[in-house]
Amino acid sequence: MRSNLLSLQNIASRQDIVQNRLATGLKVSSAIDNPSSYYTASSLNNRAADLTALLDAMSQGVQTIKAASEAIDSGTKFLEQAKAVANQALETAIPDKDWFAEQAGVSAVVSSQEELLAAVDSGKTGNIVIYGEITLDDTLTLKEGQNLVGVGYYGNFDAVTDKFSKLNFDISAFSQNIGLIARHSGVLIADLSFNIKFPDINGSKGLYLGNKADNTQGNVLQNLDIRIDTSEITEYPVKANYVYAIYGGGFELKGNNNIYCDNQKKVILHTVSNTYIEMRDNSVLNIDSRSREGSGIHSSILNLYDNSYLNIYSRYWGVTSSQMTLYNDSRLDVYGPDSGFLYGDLFINDRSEVNIEAYYDFYSYKDNPTSVHINSAQAVLNLTSRRALFRDTANNLFLSAVEGAKVVVKGQLYSFNQDCNRQNMNDTVFMTLLNKYADSKDYSPHWNDIREQNDQRSETEKENSEEASFNTILKQYNSLIKDAFYKGSNLLSGQSLTINFNEDRSSKIDVPGVKAQTKDLGITERNWRNAKDIEQSISELEEAINTLRGFASEFGNYYSIVTTRQDFTENLINVLEEGADKLTLADMNQESANMLALQTSQQLAVNSLSLASQAAQSILKLF
Repeated sequence: MRSNLLSLQNIASRQDIVQNRLATGLKVSSAIDNPSSYYTASSLNNRAADLTALLDAMSQGVQTIKAASEAIDSGTKFLEQAKAVANQALETAIPDKDWFAEQAGVSAVVSSQEELLAAVDSGKTGNIVIYGEITLDDTLTLKEGQNLVGVGYYGNFDAVTDKFSKLNFDISAFSQNIGLIARHSGVLIADLSFNIKFPDINGSKGLYLGNKADNTQGNVLQNLDIRIDTSEITEYPVKANYVYAIYGGGFELKGNNNIYCDNQKKVILHTVSNTYIEMRDNSVLNIDSRSREGSGIHSSILNLYDNSYLNIYSRYWGVTSSQMTLYNDSRLDVYGPDSGFLYGDLFINDRSEVNIEAYYDFYSYKDNPTSVHINSAQAVLNLTSRRALFRDTANNLFLSAVEGAKVVVKGQLYSFNQDCNRQNMNDTVFMTLLNKYADSKDYSPHWNDIREQNDQRSETEKENSEEASFNTILKQYNSLIKDAFYKGSNLLSGQSLTINFNEDRSSKIDVPGVKAQTKDLGITERNWRNAKDIEQSISELEEAINTLRGFASEFGNYYSIVTTRQDFTENLINVLEEGADKLTLADMNQESANMLALQTSQQLAVNSLSLASQAAQSILKLF
């Protein structure tokens, strides 16, 4: 019985071991089971765990490289787009200086004060071409037969505003208090931008073209943009200052011309004075004079032909002491806070139109008479006074008109009921000469507001230019490069990346970062002035695109290396875990067979113990 009992205990103990293997699947679950296998498997599993952690780091490294590669691909498209814009701009770009020098009639092409003065001093006749921006430190006096033109004279190379060819005059430092002198006949000044700063000296002049008694139709001003600065002039009436943007001479105006002064000091600025002017062939002159005294046109004679347009905005007087005649569908607009037309003669012929809005539309005073002559029934005089149409303090305002001539008074259309030649004109007398005239046409003033033009045109041109598009694309490219980071790392901003391939960091790869901003690639935001500037931008872009392609190739190589090591590490982890399993995992088939055998042995041992017990009981029955 004792032997059978010991056998049952041994079987139960072996069953516990087999049952534990079946429950855990492990034949070695602790060092007690098999120290060698247990510690060997632990070592393999620990390395596999370390490599698994490195595998995660490799995966994040791959994503960092991938983010840089994606940014390079998109950035390359941006630069290719910028190159296309530059190529488009190149089609209408300003050629190099040599191109202009080869044009007929050119005596010199200058881009500095020294070159300009040398060209003038040489006495050589012809066109002196201003190439770029030049600042002068003394009066420029053209000699006979010399003209001054910008590059736009030879083609549509420059914007409508902010011309490429510029002359800057700071007259406060000039010995003659004059910016430019051109006293001879046959002068051409065309396609130029003038920036004129006036000194605190009476009689200073921007462009001095000689005495108007010397008129010849050979003198031409064409496509000029004149900016006036009176900020250095003492406030009137502390010191009375008469200054002139254009003074003297007889000339023809062609193209589109603008004169602008935005300083509101109480300086007396007569923008155009003592001149004889003819405007033909759809020519335009915009005068925006915001000086607090002075006039747009003063002491001058103007003849407007062929759909020409004179537009005056003046903070004080519009036209003073001048004779103005309109022919052939020409138009005059005058806006003056004080007076529109005073001390002079206005002749309106053919189908011409005159629009005046001022405190007093017409003004005469003492010995300074004013006369208005409407010589055509197709002509229109449009008046929008804020106080009185006619201010006549000394019986010196004259009006003549043909019967049927149209007059608009504050939006209401009238016509003259008869031919008239009246003296001592005032509003009441004037209105008695008119009959209401039914017409569906809108005769209310539609001012061409040159104030807004001058304030906004340069910005609008900049927004719409190829140059602005080019610079905008570069800014977007830089923003893209800045956004190419992954988990705080940006390989395109110079940050490097280290990826470890084993647990002791003895095997690794360093991915060096690059700097891919436009400034790092040698691309600059440019103020394109000519074809050479644009070609330089295109060259920079081509080199930058090649550099980006090189970066993409390098990152592609690193990407391939890291992904290959990533695959190897995944396979190695499987090998390590499989080796550990072979050392520690139980054979479930074998352990199941062992359990069945032990259960059978247990049953036999129990039966044997029962037989032994019966034998003992039989002996006990003998007593």
